[in-house]
Amino acid sequence: MPRQKGAVNWKTLAVIGLVIVAIWITIGRFSGDEGKIRKQIKAAEQAIENQDPFAFLMVFSKDYEDEKMIQFGVIFKLAQTAFGKYDDVDVDVSNVNIEIKGDSATVTLDIWGEATIASTKGKETMPVREGFQEKDSKIMFRKEGSKWLIISSKNIRMASAVR
Repeated sequence: MPRQKGAVNWKTLAVIGLVIVAIWITIGRFSGDEGKIRKQIKAAEQAIENQDPFAFLMVFSKDYEDEKMIQFGVIFKLAQTAFGKYDDVDVDVSNVNIEIKGDSATVTLDIWGEATIASTKGKETMPVREGFQEKDSKIMFRKEGSKWLIISSKNIRMASAVR
């Protein structure tokens, strides 16, 4: 049976069309405001896992203040203290819901983390791992220039890292 040129071209065009739609959706997700916020969340997650207080600080606005009155200047010190206390840090966020209104956004998410207490490494016993989970945490962002920065948070126990 001879090959039908029209059918092959139609299938090829359909595949190309689906690829273009997938690329368009992906670009829209990561280049729009929601994508920029997701990138900031990922940057914070990576900074914590890499234990880099400078990179962590870069996702916060200088106007940051949370419900416990922790301000921007304290975040670096909290990160340094926590990163000195823990090793092998793992963080994962899930159930991310982003609501954008103009230059403000509220992100609701769940946060899971686990880390080894640094002082227990190298001992005769197994190193001690601690874990935490926060449900329905809220992070408020504000667009400053072209960047979305964290201006406040709720239901995130930053101070628990330095107890």
